[in-house]
Amino acid sequence: MKQLFYLLSISVLCISCSIFEDDEDGDSGIQLSIEFPQSINPGQLITIEILEPSKENFSFYISPNSIPSNAQILDADGNDISSGFSGSYPEMKTITFSVTEEGTYDLIMSIDDENWTSNISFSASGCLHITAEQFLSAGLTKRVLNGIDYCITEDITIPYGGAASINTDVIVQFGANAGLIVNGTLTLYEANLQTLNESGWKGILINDGGTVNIYSSTISEAGYSAFTDKEKAMIINDGTLSLDGSSMYTSAEGAYGVYFLDNEYNTNTGSTVSSITAEHAVYGGLDDFLSLNATLGGAGYSTIIGDGELTSIAGTGSNIFFGNGAKIHFEGSVQFGQSVNLQSNEITMEADQSLIFSGGMQSNSSSIKGKDGAKWKGVFLNGTNNNFNGMTIEDAGSDFINISGNPLLEKAAVFVVGHLTSFSDCTITGSGGYGLYISPTATRSSSISGDENTFDGNAQAAIVGPLDFIHALLHTGSSAKTTTFDNSAAESVEIWSQTNATAPTGGYKLPDLGADNYYLLYENLTFSASSNDGLTLEAGAHLKVNAARSMVFSSSNNGGLFVKGTSENPVIIEAADAVAGWNGIHMQSPHSVNLFNFDYLNISGGGAAQLPGTTGAANLIFDSSTMEFKMTNCQINNSKGYGIVIENGSNTVDHGDLNNNITFSGNASGNVLNQNI
Repeated sequence: MKQLFYLLSISVLCISCSIFEDDEDGDSGIQLSIEFPQSINPGQLITIEILEPSKENFSFYISPNSIPSNAQILDADGNDISSGFSGSYPEMKTITFSVTEEGTYDLIMSIDDENWTSNISFSASGCLHITAEQFLSAGLTKRVLNGIDYCITEDITIPYGGAASINTDVIVQFGANAGLIVNGTLTLYEANLQTLNESGWKGILINDGGTVNIYSSTISEAGYSAFTDKEKAMIINDGTLSLDGSSMYTSAEGAYGVYFLDNEYNTNTGSTVSSITAEHAVYGGLDDFLSLNATLGGAGYSTIIGDGELTSIAGTGSNIFFGNGAKIHFEGSVQFGQSVNLQSNEITMEADQSLIFSGGMQSNSSSIKGKDGAKWKGVFLNGTNNNFNGMTIEDAGSDFINISGNPLLEKAAVFVVGHLTSFSDCTITGSGGYGLYISPTATRSSSISGDENTFDGNAQAAIVGPLDFIHALLHTGSSAKTTTFDNSAAESVEIWSQTNATAPTGGYKLPDLGADNYYLLYENLTFSASSNDGLTLEAGAHLKVNAARSMVFSSSNNGGLFVKGTSENPVIIEAADAVAGWNGIHMQSPHSVNLFNFDYLNISGGGAAQLPGTTGAANLIFDSSTMEFKMTNCQINNSKGYGIVIENGSNTVDHGDLNNNITFSGNASGNVLNQNI
C-alpha cells in the first residue's frame, strides 16, 4: 500500500518532484511523493497538502535541518515554529507556513511508526511578504541591503486609533490588488513604496479621521487599480495628508496623483516642495492644492474644484506655484489672495467661470482657455504686481465677473484694477466682451514693458482704458510697439480720460493701429498739467469721438496737439456717430512754443455744441494770444458749426496760416470765424 504526500505552493507551481522508499524491496513501508517549489519569497505561504493516504491515522513531524541565520519559520497565524512542528492526520490535512529571510532552507519530514524520512529543500529570495498583523505589530525597518525589504499582496487596513510606520530606506512593494487603507495614522519617513510587478498597485486611501504623514519619501506606480467606489489615484484623501519633500509618480492611465474627496480642506502644508506626476496630478479644492506645496506634472490636467467667486483665499508667504508646465482645469470660479506664478501652465475653464487674482499674477508662456471651447467669464487682476508675459487668453468674456457678490460693469477677457507692470507677447482672442479692460482705478509702471501683443476676434474693443495706459501699451515713447489687431468689434481701442499718473516725456502718443482699426474717444480729454501733458497722433492714426465729447488743451507748458500725418497715411479725427457729431478741439495753451502743429489732418463732425468760454462751435477752436501754430495739408470738413473758430486775442493765428494746402467743405456755419477781424 502506498501513501502520497504533496508539498505545494499556493502561488508557485511545483517544478521538481522526488520519490522516496523506506527500504530496498519496498514491501515493508510507505512510498511517498513530495512536490515543492525550488524558490519562494520570504513571507510567502507554503502549503503541504496530504492527499488520499492509505493509512487512516498517523502522526508526522517537520523539523529544520539547516536554515539561514536569524531566519524564522512561522505558521499561518504568525507563531514561531522554527524549532519544529508536528501534526496528525486526518485532523491536519494541510500544513501551511512561511519563512522570514532570504537563503536556503532544508527541512526534514518524518512519519511516526514508519521508517521513513525525507528532506524538503528550497530557497527563499526577494522581499518579505507580510500580513496586516505583521505590518501593524511594529514599524517597518530596513532588512535587506540594496534590496526589496517587504511585499504586500492584499489590502492592509490601519484601524482607528492604530498607527504604523515605514522608516528610513525601507522599500515596500505592493501587488496589483494591494493598497493601504488608513483609518488611524500612517507615517512614511524616507521610505520607498513601489509596485511588485509591472501591473502597478492601488495606492493609499485615507478615510475620514485618518492621518498620513509623508516625509522625504517616494511613492511610484500606484493608482493602477481602485479602492471600492473610488477613483484611481495614488492617494485618496478624506482625512488629513501631510506631504513634505516627497516624490510621487505614476504612469497609470487616467489616474490621479492625489484625489481629495468632498473638497476636503487640508491644513498640513509641507515646508519642502514635493513633486506629483500623474496623468491628472491632483483633484481637489484650491486649499488642497496650497496645502500640498507641490509642483505638478503629467500629460493630463489636474482639477481644482472652484471655491467660488465670493470666497477669498487670503494666504500669506510665497507665491502660489503649480509647477513648470503643469496643466490645471478649474471646475468652478476661484479667488486667489496670494500672488500666483504661472510658468508654462495650460489652464482650462468650465463655462461661465472666472479666475480672480486678488494678490496679483505673474505669467510666463502660459494659457487660459475654455475647456473644449467653452465660453468663460475671464480674469480679474488686482494686487500690486501683475506681469503678463507670453500669456494667451481665449474664449473669455462670456458674462460679468462677480466680485464680493457685485458684478463688474463690463464683460472682458482680462479686467485690471490693480498695478500692471508688463504686458508682452500676449494674445487675447474670442472674448464675448472687451479684450483687455483697464479700470480707472488701475495703476501702472511708468513704462509698461512688453511688445508683440495680438488681439483677435473680440466682440468689443480689444483694449479699453485711460489714455496713459493706452500710450504705455502701444508706444515706447520713441516708437510704436508691435501690436496686431484683427478685431470684430466696432472699435479696436477705447480711450477714457487720462488718470492722474505723471505724463510721459514728450506727452502721450497714439500710433497707427493698422488696416481699418481705430481709436474711440469715449470720454472728454483735458490736457492741463504743467509739463509734457500733450498728445501726438502719428501717421495713419484714426480717432473717432463719441457724441458730446471734446478735447481741451490748456497746459501751461508743452501741452499741445501734434498731428504727424503723411500724404499716404493722413491722421483722421471724426465723429463716431456722423449724425450726432462731437464737440470739437479747444486749444488754449498759453505758451510761446510751437504747441499746435498739424500736417495731413482730416477732421470732421465737430461743433455739435459750443464749448465753455468760446464764442462759437467748431471742429477746431484757437484761443490763446501767445499760441504758436502751424497747419499744412489739412481738410476741415462737415462741422456741425464752423470749421475753425479763432477767438479774440489769438493774434498769431490768421488766414495766412490757413493757406498751406488747407481745404474746407460742408461746414454748417461757415469755414472760419475769426473774432480778431
